[in-house]
Parts: sequence; C-alpha cells; structure tokens
Amino acid sequence: MGTKLEDGTFKNSIVLNGHEGKTYENIGNLTFSPDSKQFAYVGTKLEDRTFKQYIVLNGQEDKKYDQADFLSFSPDGKQYAYIVDGGVNTFVVLNGRESKKYDYIQKHFSSFSPDGKKFLYGAVIGRELWWIAEDI
Repeated sequence: MGTKLEDGTFKNSIVLNGHEGKTYENIGNLTFSPDSKQFAYVGTKLEDRTFKQYIVLNGQEDKKYDQADFLSFSPDGKQYAYIVDGGVNTFVVLNGRESKKYDYIQKHFSSFSPDGKKFLYGAVIGRELWWIAEDI
C-alpha cells in the first residue's frame, strides 16, 4: 500500500492478512517460501541521507545493509538466503549468518540444493571464480 506524504514523497508498506507492516521508501523482491508459511521482501529506508536496505522476514527486519537483494527460500521453505553487496565486500547471508566476504558474488547463479541442506553460489576472489557450496 502506498501513501503520499505532504512533502510529495511516498511511503510503502505491505498488508498481509489485514495487518499493515512497517513503512519504507521502496519495497521489492517480494517472495513467499515454497510452503507458503514464510513471506519476505526487501524494504529500503532513507536514514541520514543514505538509503539502507532491510530483509523483512515474516514482518521482522533483519540487519540493515547498503544493498541486499536476491532473496530466496529453500525448497522446503525452512531456510532463507540473500546476497549483500557492500562494494568491495560482498557476501551471502544464510538464515541470518554472514558468509566469508568476497570481491563479488555471481548473484544470478545462486540456489539451494533440492533437499535445502546446501546453498551454492559463485564467488570471485581476485581474478578467480570459485563455486561455493555452503552447508546450512
């Protein structure tokens, strides 16, 4: 739901089952888990003249980052992951736990294993591409 403020800007919020969530300047990457038990999205807020992004999982904000995206759930819906691009330090967050930091992560080529016990992604270290399979 978008609301126009007096200064001409918009605030956006998600209404799920009749309950309105927190407001953000922008909301994106909305997704349900495959079992439909969890719901998540990226909420962007303007803080101290800088945009910060939050992954919002079931209405609760995770840690804030400069840029967080590519939110996904495991096939069983119990695990979640997203990628944080911090400029020179890019990393994966699995169930709230940050991975090792890399120069770059191949964002479009990340996925959970069919049993949801591993998360696979391509990480660039220097001039090399490494395919990392993280245990969950």
